[in-house]
Amino acid sequence: MNGLRAELLIVVAAVAALTIVGVMTGQVSTILLIGSFVYLGWHIMQIARLRERMRTGRLHAPYPPGVWRDIYELIGQSQTGERKARKALSRFNARFREAATVFPDALAVVSRSHKLRWCNPSAEKILFGQNFEEIGNQTLQTLLPDALLDQYLTDGRFDQPVVLSPPHDRRRVISIRIMPFGKRKHQLLVVGSDITRVHHLDAARRDFIANVSHELRTPLTVIAGYLDPLTEHLQGDAEWSNSLQLMEQQAQRMGQMIDDLTLLSHLETAEKPLREQRLDIA
Repeated sequence: MNGLRAELLIVVAAVAALTIVGVMTGQVSTILLIGSFVYLGWHIMQIARLRERMRTGRLHAPYPPGVWRDIYELIGQSQTGERKARKALSRFNARFREAATVFPDALAVVSRSHKLRWCNPSAEKILFGQNFEEIGNQTLQTLLPDALLDQYLTDGRFDQPVVLSPPHDRRRVISIRIMPFGKRKHQLLVVGSDITRVHHLDAARRDFIANVSHELRTPLTVIAGYLDPLTEHLQGDAEWSNSLQLMEQQAQRMGQMIDDLTLLSHLETAEKPLREQRLDIA
């Protein structure tokens, strides 16, 4: 506002001086017209100077007088704010990249068209087996050719992870989760975790349950087979009747446990589909 007030004072003083000169020379209109052209030319010159100074860099003092001082100061404040914001963003970006570098899981940023934009060193090692400089801007389907991943990206439902083995190391088992991110969610964040050890342990556990169930069922069948004729043969013997009944109950109980283990193994391997059943809770 100080610059605007100074500008008004300059205009008033200039008009007054030009009017006096015009009255003295008898050419008031001509003098005022010349003064107007000079004033307009000065402003055009300031616009050209401002354009040139903004093109070459920062605006430095001294600033021109009048309303142009306010304009230069406002632009300077805006430039200072932008520089601070850029520095803060640069520091945040550096911290993010530093954290992503030491992050044990694979992190990659891909566009909506599934082109790779950035990845951390863990992703280079776990997911792609190549440096980012060699694979940048390639699609995720090209880098990880897998039918499950193709369907996963086509469906666009990322509520569950997809499990696959990367082409550069088929011994690895990777769990990949994808989530949209960004202000308008125009990018996708890919998070890959190496679950090879957990996957093999889980497979070994399932195999162990299946094998134990099978191995226990054989002797239990033999025991139950001998209990039936013994129960019939010693039905009237009070001394053996109770013992045989307890043995039969425990055999049935163990058989039910084996059935439960087998069912659990089938459910975990998706060999037996789930079915809905209506229950009377009351």
